[in-house]
Amino acid sequence: MTMTPMRDRLFPSALFALFIVLATGCERKEGCMDPLAINYDAEVETDNGSCVYEVPGTYLNLRFNHRLGGVDFGYGAVATNWEGRKVKFTLAQFYMSKIKLGTTTFEDSYLLVSARKDLLGVGHIGAGDHAGLSFNVGVDSAVNHLDPATWPFDHTLSSNNIDHAHWSWNPGYIFMKLEGRVDTTAAMDGDADAAFSIHIGLDELLTNVALAGNMNVSGDTAIIGINVDWLRFLDNVDLRLERSTDSFNNPGLAVAVKGNIASAFSLE
Repeated sequence: MTMTPMRDRLFPSALFALFIVLATGCERKEGCMDPLAINYDAEVETDNGSCVYEVPGTYLNLRFNHRLGGVDFGYGAVATNWEGRKVKFTLAQFYMSKIKLGTTTFEDSYLLVSARKDLLGVGHIGAGDHAGLSFNVGVDSAVNHLDPATWPFDHTLSSNNIDHAHWSWNPGYIFMKLEGRVDTTAAMDGDADAAFSIHIGLDELLTNVALAGNMNVSGDTAIIGINVDWLRFLDNVDLRLERSTDSFNNPGLAVAVKGNIASAFSLE
């Protein structure tokens, strides 16, 4: 009988063991590869669908209660201004940015508030009590001079937005548009038939509004109500004499309206 040398018998076994070691060593580590997940692992080479994300919190909405003094806002509705003069609006809108509730700032949240819209979403925030609501009327300077055509199609600041407000001849957004008609008779007994057009923009006319109050948010969604009295934007403005500004021409009127902005808002 012929005997197989020991070294020849050991070789296949050693080769098999080496194969097992190499196969194990080449196995790719599986896990979560998304840096936004709370179980993200930088050493993972294959995503196995195990990513876990933080609960985003409560989604905050702002509900706007549009007013004309003591009555509900309505386009074409005749109201009485600070001096008893008849006024009606045909366009009323403004941009809102840098919304802050308590200590949470929604840096990238931009809203275009129109008297035609009541409810607008802001973003997620942690549930609980939050003291104070603040925001800018207008668009911060870093964003104000960007090309509106570069924003995504459905973004508030995109030129595709149906209510988009931007000066094509000047790099900047129109922060607020107030248009309508007013009675200009000395006795204030005529019809509201003289047109006014007040467009506010420019970096220096950006206005911060701070509303004091303690607000609780909880659940999947929360709503905070804000009163907007559109007549208050025109307080102490003599619309017989000054009815038009684009912030460049007749800048004094734009500054006067800016001074009224903060007083036009209150919490419900």
